[in-house]
Amino acid sequence: MGKSIPAFEDPLIIRYRGTYDYDGIMTLIRKFFSEYYFENITEPKFKFKYSGDSAEMDIRIKAFRLVSHYIKVTLQIDGHTWGTKRKTIKIDGKKKVVTDGKIQLFLNATVEFDYSNMFDTEKRKVKNPDKFLLEWMHTRLDNDWKGMQYGQNYSDGITFVRSIILDIDRRIKKHLRMECV
Repeated sequence: MGKSIPAFEDPLIIRYRGTYDYDGIMTLIRKFFSEYYFENITEPKFKFKYSGDSAEMDIRIKAFRLVSHYIKVTLQIDGHTWGTKRKTIKIDGKKKVVTDGKIQLFLNATVEFDYSNMFDTEKRKVKNPDKFLLEWMHTRLDNDWKGMQYGQNYSDGITFVRSIILDIDRRIKKHLRMECV
């Protein structure tokens, strides 16, 4: 495994209390993953507990995307709902099932460089690591070096993962009709 760096020091947190469309949020998240070409979408954690007249749920949705042969982006959404009740309401003459209660979502994203240890200079016992990385990080075309340098890869990876996590944050807040002040 390569070096993994979080997009932000702390996860982005969305907290909401009121009536919301839980099924719509899950559909939005899955659509977002497919739109950004994330692979291997899993739910490693799903707990549901019903007590009294309300329910509580813990979820985790995780997916990754191989941006290049060197960069891997992982997006993880942890969620917790409590005091939730499902109810049916009418919107424009159509019945819709919504959830009433509290929801909290934690959005985490990391970018991992050299996820396959392809450029591990210690493993390959390379005498000149800088030259090795320079040769492998560039693509030689017509006797002219073209491609990306490590610094550019690092910057592009972090910028890309931050834009992804801010986009899903914005979409979920728009779906919940949350106003930012």
